[in-house]
Amino acid sequence: FCYQGMGQFHSAGFFASTICGSSERRTTNKNGMPKARNSSLSSGVKSDVLSLCIPFFAEMDTRSRKKIKRLFSRKKYEKEDLICRQGESKFGLFIVISGKVQISAINGGNEVKGNEAKSKEKILAIKENGDYFGAFTLSTDKTGFAPVTAKTLEKCELLQITTKEYEEAVRENPALGIHITSSASDSRVRLSEIPFFKEVPDLQLLQLQNLVSFEMYVEGDVICHQDDIADGLYYIVEGSVAVSAKSSNGEKHLATLQKGSLLGEIALVSQSRRTATVTAVQRCHVLKMEKENFTRFLGIFPQLKESKVFSELIKRRTASSLRTIPIFASLMRKEIGPLQKFDESKLELLGAMLNYKEIKKGDTIFRAGDKGDALYIIASGCCSVSSCVNGDVKRSIELNKLRDGDWFGEMSLMGNVKRSATVRATADTLLLKLDKKHFQSFLSLVPGAEREFQNRLHGRTAKRLSKIPYFNLVNENKPWNKLDLLATLFSFEEFKIGEKIMTQGERGDKFYIIIDGKAKVTAVSPDGNPVNLSTLGENDCFGEIALLEDTTRSATVTCETQCTLLSITRENFSKFLKLEPKLLEHFRALMQQRSGNTPTTPKE
Repeated sequence: FCYQGMGQFHSAGFFASTICGSSERRTTNKNGMPKARNSSLSSGVKSDVLSLCIPFFAEMDTRSRKKIKRLFSRKKYEKEDLICRQGESKFGLFIVISGKVQISAINGGNEVKGNEAKSKEKILAIKENGDYFGAFTLSTDKTGFAPVTAKTLEKCELLQITTKEYEEAVRENPALGIHITSSASDSRVRLSEIPFFKEVPDLQLLQLQNLVSFEMYVEGDVICHQDDIADGLYYIVEGSVAVSAKSSNGEKHLATLQKGSLLGEIALVSQSRRTATVTAVQRCHVLKMEKENFTRFLGIFPQLKESKVFSELIKRRTASSLRTIPIFASLMRKEIGPLQKFDESKLELLGAMLNYKEIKKGDTIFRAGDKGDALYIIASGCCSVSSCVNGDVKRSIELNKLRDGDWFGEMSLMGNVKRSATVRATADTLLLKLDKKHFQSFLSLVPGAEREFQNRLHGRTAKRLSKIPYFNLVNENKPWNKLDLLATLFSFEEFKIGEKIMTQGERGDKFYIIIDGKAKVTAVSPDGNPVNLSTLGENDCFGEIALLEDTTRSATVTCETQCTLLSITRENFSKFLKLEPKLLEHFRALMQQRSGNTPTTPKE
């Protein structure tokens, strides 16, 4: 069957106009976007009711349509009357003149009976004035039963024709045999031909027809806007559309999609916003399945979400969305002349690695101290990065605001350390998540990503160094930043609660800065008694003598909490002194001052 048997038509007027010659009529949907107007019937039956409500009848000549119209009869139903039951023999076609009819199906198919069937029954749609259902039973297909159950929700009046009456009329007059499976119109599409539904069995496809609608757009109409709430999937039956997205250089054209293309499928699996704007390039006929209806369909066929086709489509759509994110600009390669094109093979590999993660406003993505297990890229939304003040969870300061195209979480993966800050969503946010196991593959696929991550990491380290007295007088007299260079010489280290970072009496060759956590400094006095000297926290440093002298540690430093530290070896520090020799004098002066101010605290 094809879209002309999809139950509810937003374009019934369109069919009447294009096939019967009447004028086009359009209105707007809830987002202000143009769409075709629903047909409606008054309590009296209009002469063109068949071609208005059931478009494929409009393909008949006037004489044949008059003959087929005589086969329809009017029937009134009381509230909660059963019109047809799933699994029963073919029942015909129905047009709702007035009232409401509920269409439902059983999860598990026709084999489910009795109380089990009742418990597994799922409501698919409500048909109202001008809608029709059961049209698929008029086609000469192999389906010998009603795929759904229909019952009235209130008093109803319907036009109906039985399969038997229709088939007898076709035998007498073959010209009447225009039905849903007819190939007369180029605007036909079978649901089984849409990749998303390729693996769906015939019964569920017949049920699915009650959950899709048909829309028409003319050239220049916007089908969906970037940042709009993604409300459903679109399938282009006829025409073409342009896909574009905002970038730092303005609106950027991403692709042109033709007949047979699918778009917006990510909306079916996540509550997200559109990552691009889609505009009709010419008149388009589009099938639409809203997210709410897709959820209903999963109620009767949950296997769809696990299908290979479904996962492949999501992977490809993920790859396509990467085009608008700055970090992936390195995947552009030069074509003929000034033209550039994305490396599609790499985009596809990345699409398989990245997963969408939906975050509600106010939700925490991770907290400081959590294990670093993923890198995140913001597809749409906004996040806040914050840190506690002196370890007090009730007091925090905002470090940064992140928006579309920004990424975070790379520091934990680059340094193999715990999270150093807390990240929360300040708006409903859609993230692309890269698990740690794929991180190295990701770096190899995206040229420049590792350098970008390293630069950001070193920039943060340099900023931290600038706040520490030992390094705050570094003379920045070069075209490049000396502290950034110094930052490249530091390494991240992690220690567990109770673990010793350094031990009194051991030889030392490292200087440490605490990024996160607390540590206590102790020493053994000359008479052999242990002495607690101090407690160190964020941005405190120790072990500085080891950078200048080959000597033993004068104290022991033990973690009171899990600790993340920056460390630099004597060898690396010596390299930096060649660029900044005055730093040596500054170091010695501060060490002497520190020793004089705290006579009871060892210099190490």
